[in-house]
Amino acid sequence: MLQYLITQQHYFVLKLFSALGCGLIAGVFFAFSTFVMNALARLQPAQGITAMQSINITVINPLFMAVFLGTAAACILLTKEAREQGSRGQGAGGERFWNSPAIKGFRATKFIYAQKQKYLF
Repeated sequence: MLQYLITQQHYFVLKLFSALGCGLIAGVFFAFSTFVMNALARLQPAQGITAMQSINITVINPLFMAVFLGTAAACILLTKEAREQGSRGQGAGGERFWNSPAIKGFRATKFIYAQKQKYLF
Protein backbone atom coordinates (compact mmCIF):
# COMPACT_ATOMS: atom_id res chain seq x y z
CA MET A 1 0.00 0.00 0.00
CA LEU A 2 2.58 2.55 1.08
CA GLN A 3 5.12 1.49 -1.53
CA TYR A 4 3.09 3.42 -4.11
CA LEU A 5 2.82 6.54 -1.96
CA ILE A 6 6.34 7.00 -0.64
CA THR A 7 9.83 6.62 -2.04
CA GLN A 8 12.85 5.19 -0.27
CA GLN A 9 13.90 8.69 0.82
CA HIS A 10 10.49 9.33 2.32
CA TYR A 11 10.63 5.94 4.00
CA PHE A 12 14.03 6.81 5.53
CA VAL A 13 12.73 10.18 6.77
CA LEU A 14 9.70 8.45 8.29
CA LYS A 15 11.95 5.98 10.12
CA LEU A 16 14.22 8.78 11.29
CA PHE A 17 11.24 10.83 12.53
CA SER A 18 9.90 7.77 14.36
CA ALA A 19 13.21 7.05 16.06
CA LEU A 20 13.79 10.67 17.08
CA GLY A 21 10.17 11.09 18.16
CA CYS A 22 10.31 7.97 20.32
CA GLY A 23 13.49 9.27 21.93
CA LEU A 24 11.95 12.68 22.60
CA ILE A 25 8.79 11.23 24.09
CA ALA A 26 10.82 8.81 26.21
CA GLY A 27 12.82 11.78 27.49
CA VAL A 28 9.64 13.66 28.37
CA PHE A 29 8.27 10.65 30.25
CA PHE A 30 11.59 10.11 32.02
CA ALA A 31 11.87 13.75 33.07
CA PHE A 32 8.29 13.86 34.21
CA SER A 33 8.52 10.71 36.28
CA THR A 34 11.92 11.44 37.84
CA PHE A 35 11.86 15.09 38.83
CA VAL A 36 8.55 16.74 37.94
CA MET A 37 6.52 14.30 40.03
CA ASN A 38 9.03 14.60 42.90
CA ALA A 39 8.78 18.39 42.75
CA LEU A 40 4.98 18.22 42.75
CA ALA A 41 5.06 15.88 45.75
CA ARG A 42 6.96 18.50 47.77
CA LEU A 43 4.21 21.08 47.30
CA GLN A 44 1.14 21.47 49.44
CA PRO A 45 -1.79 19.49 47.96
CA ALA A 46 -3.64 22.58 46.73
CA GLN A 47 -0.48 23.98 45.13
CA GLY A 48 0.34 20.59 43.58
CA ILE A 49 -3.12 20.36 42.05
CA THR A 50 -2.81 23.87 40.64
CA ALA A 51 0.66 23.14 39.24
CA MET A 52 -0.47 19.86 37.66
CA GLN A 53 -3.49 21.54 36.09
CA SER A 54 -1.19 24.20 34.67
CA ILE A 55 1.08 21.50 33.24
CA ASN A 56 -1.92 19.74 31.68
CA ILE A 57 -3.01 22.95 29.96
CA THR A 58 0.49 23.96 28.87
CA VAL A 59 1.36 20.58 27.35
CA ILE A 60 -1.43 20.87 24.79
CA ASN A 61 0.45 22.81 22.14
CA PRO A 62 1.03 22.12 18.44
CA LEU A 63 4.69 21.13 18.72
CA PHE A 64 4.22 18.58 21.49
CA MET A 65 1.07 17.13 19.96
CA ALA A 66 2.74 16.82 16.54
CA VAL A 67 5.65 14.89 18.02
CA PHE A 68 3.49 12.84 20.40
CA LEU A 69 0.76 11.85 17.95
CA GLY A 70 2.95 11.98 14.84
CA THR A 71 5.41 9.50 16.31
CA ALA A 72 2.63 7.07 17.12
CA ALA A 73 1.15 7.42 13.63
CA ALA A 74 4.56 6.99 11.99
CA CYS A 75 5.25 3.85 14.06
CA ILE A 76 1.89 2.40 13.05
CA LEU A 77 2.57 3.14 9.36
CA LEU A 78 6.05 1.63 9.56
CA THR A 79 4.73 -1.50 11.28
CA LYS A 80 2.04 -1.91 8.65
CA GLU A 81 4.52 -1.34 5.83
CA ALA A 82 6.95 -3.88 7.29
CA ARG A 83 4.20 -6.48 7.51
CA GLU A 84 3.08 -5.79 3.92
CA GLN A 85 6.65 -6.20 2.66
CA GLY A 86 6.88 -9.53 4.45
CA SER A 87 9.52 -8.40 6.92
CA ARG A 88 8.56 -10.56 9.85
CA GLY A 89 11.15 -9.09 12.20
CA GLN A 90 10.17 -5.45 11.87
CA GLY A 91 6.43 -6.16 11.71
CA ALA A 92 6.62 -8.45 14.71
CA GLY A 93 8.70 -5.89 16.59
CA GLY A 94 6.08 -3.23 15.99
CA GLU A 95 3.30 -5.57 17.06
CA ARG A 96 5.22 -6.51 20.18
CA PHE A 97 5.58 -2.84 21.03
CA TRP A 98 1.86 -2.10 20.69
CA ASN A 99 0.99 -5.26 22.64
CA SER A 100 3.69 -4.81 25.27
CA PRO A 101 2.86 -4.75 28.98
CA ALA A 102 4.06 -1.14 29.19
CA ILE A 103 1.61 0.05 26.54
CA LYS A 104 -1.21 -2.05 27.97
CA GLY A 105 -0.40 -0.67 31.42
CA PHE A 106 -0.45 2.86 30.04
CA ARG A 107 -3.86 2.23 28.45
CA ALA A 108 -5.20 0.78 31.71
CA THR A 109 -3.78 3.67 33.73
CA LYS A 110 -5.29 6.18 31.31
CA PHE A 111 -8.68 4.44 31.60
CA ILE A 112 -8.55 4.33 35.41
CA TYR A 113 -7.46 7.98 35.55
CA ALA A 114 -10.34 8.96 33.25
CA GLN A 115 -12.79 7.11 35.49
CA LYS A 116 -11.46 8.88 38.59
CA GLN A 117 -11.72 12.26 36.86
CA LYS A 118 -15.46 11.70 36.35
CA TYR A 119 -15.94 11.58 40.10
CA LEU A 120 -13.60 14.46 40.96
CA PHE A 121 -15.23 17.09 38.74
